[in-house]
Amino acid sequence: MARRVLAAAVDAAFREFRPEHVVHLAARTDLDQDTTLDDYRANTTGTENILDSAEPLTSFRRTNMTRDNLLDGCLAEIALARTREATARSA
Repeated sequence: MARRVLAAAVDAAFREFRPEHVVHLAARTDLDQDTTLDDYRANTTGTENILDSAEPLTSFRRTNMTRDNLLDGCLAEIALARTREATARSA
């Protein structure tokens, strides 16, 4: 439920401000090598919320950068899949 509330808040902000660029720097950094992928849920969910909210914006350009040594490429995979979907729709 909290995820839906946060996603709705991000959607509302994007609809109101209609940004062309977003820099997303929020992430948990207090994790170490003994953590599991589930410990990164706040990072992956937050990034998914940004991508989902930005997708309907026609003028929005996005670049996602992540450190793959922290997330084993999870966010990069999500961003790449979303970029491919958007590219296929605009072709």
